[in-house]
Order: sequence, then C-alpha cells, then structure tokens
Amino acid sequence: MKYSLKATSIIEAIVVLLIIVTGVVGMYSIYIQSIRLSEWTAEKIQAIQIAREWIEAMIQVRDTNWNIFSDYENCWNSFHYDSGCISNNSATTDIPAGSYIIYKGNDGFWNLIPRTSGSYTGSYINSFDTGFAVWKESSWFYTQSGWLATGLMNPRYTREIRISYPGWDSNSWEMNIISLVQWSNRNSLEVKTVELDTVLTNWRD
Repeated sequence: MKYSLKATSIIEAIVVLLIIVTGVVGMYSIYIQSIRLSEWTAEKIQAIQIAREWIEAMIQVRDTNWNIFSDYENCWNSFHYDSGCISNNSATTDIPAGSYIIYKGNDGFWNLIPRTSGSYTGSYINSFDTGFAVWKESSWFYTQSGWLATGLMNPRYTREIRISYPGWDSNSWEMNIISLVQWSNRNSLEVKTVELDTVLTNWRD
C-alpha cells in the first residue's frame, strides 16, 4: 500500500495550524480577562475610596457639632449645625433617619441633603443616577454638590448615605451610617456595589 507524503504533510500542517490557532485564541482570551479583572479591581478600589471618604465626612459632622456646641448630649447629631439643639431633647433638630448626599459647603462644613432612596434600573438615565451622582471638581476632590456633566467620572459612580438609629429615635446614643457606592463596569451592564458601614457614638457625653 502506498501512502501519499503530500497528503500526510497537508494533514500535519492543518493539525499544527489548529494547535497554533487554539493556543493564540486561548492566550487572547486570558489577556482580555486579565484586562477586565485589572479594570474592575481599579474601579473597586476607587469605589471604596469614595465610600470611605463619606464615612469620614459623617464623623466630621459629629465632631464639628461637638466643637461648636457644649451641649454634647443634644447637639452631637444636630442637622445643619442648628443651634436650636441646645437644651433641646425633643429631637426636632437632629439629623433624621433617611438617605442623603453630602458635600462640603463654602463655609468648609459638610452639608447633608435628603434624597429619596433608590437603585439602578439597568440604565444610568434615571432618578437614582441624577440624584446620587459623584464627580470630581476642579481640584480633583469627589463631590455631590451640583450637576456638572463635564466632571462626571468614567465609569459613573453614585453614592448614597443611609442614616438610621438603633434606638427608638435620634435621641439614642448611636447613629448607624451606611455609605453605598454603585457603578457600572465599562465592559458590562452589570451594576457593581461597595457598601461600608459604621456606628457613630456620642461617646463625649
């Protein structure tokens, strides 16, 4: 029986070519996955920074109230540093439980603005995005004090501060703070979430 060396060579070449193509495709897939993982890691680190900054801001709100008012018992959680908190245990001047954005005003103090809590619906064009959007100002600090389309980040981040009290009302000695940051990955419509929480106490009283 005679064998065709030419046919055998063609088959061998095809097999070698298939092996090479398979290897190249596999390496390319690994490369793409590594890039996406790197991007996601960088985005998550930034989201954690955004969330942590607002936890620190809430700590400063409490500490500023301590510095302004000597009535630590009633004024530690005064909303917008309302001096009506002095000798007032009715909770009318306390920060209400709810959802907020927070930004630094022209006076250098952190300010809270109530927002209706929400979540993504699969599109950035919704009330949650416009209500809780985060961007960088000219000095490259994160802010939520206005809507500047040119300062929006890519990917787009939102941040929501959720405040609650473990006691019956805001007269309790503790305040629960959740800093919720959400964003959509550049390469996916999937919404990513980072949530940091802490408990602020009125330990000075």
